[in-house]
Amino acid sequence: MDAQVVVFNSGYRSWVSDRGLGPLAFWPVGSQPCIVRLFVSLANEGVERVLIYCDRLHPLRLDGLATPDGLQVRAVVDQDISGTAGMLRLAVDSEVPGPIVILPVNMVDPPEVWTLLDLHRQGGADLTLFADPHSGGDILEIYVCSPEVLSHIPPQGYWDIKERL
Repeated sequence: MDAQVVVFNSGYRSWVSDRGLGPLAFWPVGSQPCIVRLFVSLANEGVERVLIYCDRLHPLRLDGLATPDGLQVRAVVDQDISGTAGMLRLAVDSEVPGPIVILPVNMVDPPEVWTLLDLHRQGGADLTLFADPHSGGDILEIYVCSPEVLSHIPPQGYWDIKERL
Protein backbone atom coordinates (compact mmCIF):
# COMPACT_ATOMS: atom_id res chain seq x y z
CA MET A 1 0.00 0.00 0.00
CA ASP A 2 1.42 3.38 -0.96
CA ALA A 3 0.23 5.15 2.18
CA GLN A 4 1.11 5.47 5.85
CA VAL A 5 -1.59 4.82 8.41
CA VAL A 6 -1.44 6.71 11.71
CA VAL A 7 -3.84 5.99 14.56
CA PHE A 8 -4.35 8.99 16.81
CA ASN A 9 -4.79 8.27 20.54
CA SER A 10 -4.78 11.50 22.47
CA GLY A 11 -7.04 13.83 24.37
CA TYR A 12 -10.26 13.47 26.27
CA ARG A 13 -12.00 11.37 23.62
CA SER A 14 -9.42 8.61 23.88
CA TRP A 15 -9.54 8.14 27.65
CA VAL A 16 -12.50 7.93 30.02
CA SER A 17 -10.77 7.44 33.36
CA ASP A 18 -13.29 9.58 35.24
CA ARG A 19 -15.81 6.75 34.71
CA GLY A 20 -13.29 4.03 35.45
CA LEU A 21 -13.50 2.73 31.89
CA GLY A 22 -9.92 3.32 30.76
CA PRO A 23 -8.79 3.96 27.20
CA LEU A 24 -11.43 3.75 24.48
CA ALA A 25 -8.97 1.67 22.48
CA PHE A 26 -9.46 -1.21 24.91
CA TRP A 27 -13.23 -1.09 25.23
CA PRO A 28 -14.67 -4.44 24.18
CA VAL A 29 -16.42 -4.68 20.84
CA GLY A 30 -17.75 -8.18 20.49
CA SER A 31 -14.98 -10.43 21.68
CA GLN A 32 -12.10 -8.03 20.94
CA PRO A 33 -10.80 -4.70 22.18
CA CYS A 34 -11.74 -1.86 19.84
CA ILE A 35 -8.15 -1.34 18.71
CA VAL A 36 -7.68 -5.01 17.78
CA ARG A 37 -10.79 -4.81 15.64
CA LEU A 38 -9.27 -1.75 13.91
CA PHE A 39 -5.98 -3.64 13.39
CA VAL A 40 -7.79 -6.61 11.84
CA SER A 41 -9.73 -4.33 9.50
CA LEU A 42 -6.55 -2.57 8.37
CA ALA A 43 -4.63 -5.83 7.93
CA ASN A 44 -7.48 -7.27 5.85
CA GLU A 45 -7.03 -4.33 3.48
CA GLY A 46 -3.34 -4.99 3.03
CA VAL A 47 -2.00 -2.34 5.42
CA GLU A 48 1.38 -3.57 6.64
CA ARG A 49 2.41 -0.85 9.12
CA VAL A 50 0.42 1.20 11.61
CA LEU A 51 1.87 3.97 13.74
CA ILE A 52 -0.02 4.81 16.93
CA TYR A 53 0.48 8.29 18.34
CA CYS A 54 -0.04 8.91 22.07
CA ASP A 55 0.72 12.00 24.11
CA ARG A 56 2.34 11.74 27.54
CA LEU A 57 -0.97 12.28 29.32
CA HIS A 58 -2.70 9.43 27.48
CA PRO A 59 -0.12 6.66 26.94
CA LEU A 60 -1.35 3.45 25.42
CA ARG A 61 0.29 0.18 26.45
CA LEU A 62 0.19 -2.37 23.66
CA ASP A 63 2.04 -5.15 25.52
CA GLY A 64 0.38 -8.49 24.98
CA LEU A 65 -2.12 -7.13 22.49
CA ALA A 66 -2.86 -9.53 19.65
CA THR A 67 -2.08 -8.09 16.24
CA PRO A 68 -2.83 -9.79 12.93
CA ASP A 69 0.00 -11.60 11.17
CA GLY A 70 1.85 -9.32 8.79
CA LEU A 71 0.84 -6.09 10.56
CA GLN A 72 3.63 -4.12 12.22
CA VAL A 73 2.44 -1.78 14.96
CA ARG A 74 4.67 0.89 16.44
CA ALA A 75 3.65 3.28 19.20
CA VAL A 76 5.10 6.78 19.41
CA VAL A 77 4.72 8.61 22.73
CA ASP A 78 4.96 12.39 22.50
CA GLN A 79 6.58 13.90 25.57
CA ASP A 80 4.66 17.08 24.83
CA ILE A 81 1.10 17.62 23.65
CA SER A 82 1.47 18.50 19.99
CA GLY A 83 -2.06 18.37 18.54
CA THR A 84 -3.32 16.43 15.55
CA ALA A 85 -0.94 18.06 13.07
CA GLY A 86 1.97 18.29 15.48
CA MET A 87 1.82 14.56 16.12
CA LEU A 88 2.60 13.92 12.48
CA ARG A 89 6.09 15.31 13.12
CA LEU A 90 6.76 12.29 15.34
CA ALA A 91 4.57 9.57 13.88
CA VAL A 92 5.19 9.84 10.15
CA ASP A 93 8.21 8.35 8.43
CA SER A 94 9.38 11.15 6.12
CA GLU A 95 11.21 8.59 3.95
CA VAL A 96 8.00 6.77 2.98
CA PRO A 97 6.30 8.35 -0.05
CA GLY A 98 2.57 8.55 -0.54
CA PRO A 99 -0.39 9.95 1.35
CA ILE A 100 -0.94 9.73 5.10
CA VAL A 101 -4.20 8.38 6.52
CA ILE A 102 -5.03 9.44 10.10
CA LEU A 103 -7.68 7.49 11.99
CA PRO A 104 -9.00 7.88 15.55
CA VAL A 105 -8.14 5.03 17.90
CA ASN A 106 -11.79 4.36 18.73
CA MET A 107 -12.90 3.71 15.14
CA VAL A 108 -14.81 0.43 15.36
CA ASP A 109 -15.85 0.06 11.73
CA PRO A 110 -13.61 2.27 9.61
CA PRO A 111 -14.27 2.97 5.96
CA GLU A 112 -11.91 1.21 3.59
CA VAL A 113 -8.53 2.92 3.39
CA TRP A 114 -8.56 2.42 -0.39
CA THR A 115 -11.84 4.35 -0.64
CA LEU A 116 -10.45 7.21 1.46
CA LEU A 117 -7.32 7.38 -0.68
CA ASP A 118 -9.32 7.34 -3.93
CA LEU A 119 -11.63 10.12 -2.75
CA HIS A 120 -8.64 12.17 -1.59
CA ARG A 121 -6.95 11.77 -4.99
CA GLN A 122 -10.16 12.58 -6.87
CA GLY A 123 -10.56 15.76 -4.83
CA GLY A 124 -7.06 16.92 -5.74
CA ALA A 125 -6.56 18.43 -2.28
CA ASP A 126 -3.47 18.39 -0.10
CA LEU A 127 -5.62 17.64 2.95
CA THR A 128 -9.02 15.94 3.09
CA LEU A 129 -11.25 15.72 6.17
CA PHE A 130 -13.83 12.95 6.39
CA ALA A 131 -16.45 13.31 9.12
CA ASP A 132 -19.84 11.87 9.96
CA PRO A 133 -22.30 14.73 10.53
CA HIS A 134 -24.79 12.24 12.00
CA SER A 135 -22.50 11.16 14.83
CA GLY A 136 -24.40 13.07 17.50
CA GLY A 137 -21.89 15.83 18.20
CA ASP A 138 -18.88 13.59 18.88
CA ILE A 139 -17.60 13.59 15.33
CA LEU A 140 -14.96 11.00 14.56
CA GLU A 141 -12.60 12.63 12.12
CA ILE A 142 -10.48 10.92 9.53
CA TYR A 143 -7.82 12.83 7.64
CA VAL A 144 -5.90 12.02 4.48
CA CYS A 145 -3.06 14.31 3.53
CA SER A 146 -0.22 14.51 1.07
CA PRO A 147 3.29 14.30 2.54
CA GLU A 148 3.90 17.88 1.36
CA VAL A 149 1.58 19.05 4.14
CA LEU A 150 4.29 18.14 6.65
CA SER A 151 6.37 21.12 5.46
CA HIS A 152 3.68 23.48 6.82
CA ILE A 153 3.90 22.11 10.36
CA PRO A 154 6.34 24.00 12.60
CA PRO A 155 9.10 21.89 14.17
CA GLN A 156 7.80 22.42 17.72
CA GLY A 157 4.71 23.33 19.69
CA TYR A 158 1.02 22.56 19.53
CA TRP A 159 -0.42 22.51 16.02
CA ASP A 160 -3.92 21.28 15.23
CA ILE A 161 -5.11 20.12 11.82
CA LYS A 162 -8.56 21.71 11.77
CA GLU A 163 -7.70 25.09 13.20
CA ARG A 164 -4.16 25.72 12.00
CA LEU A 165 -3.32 23.59 9.01
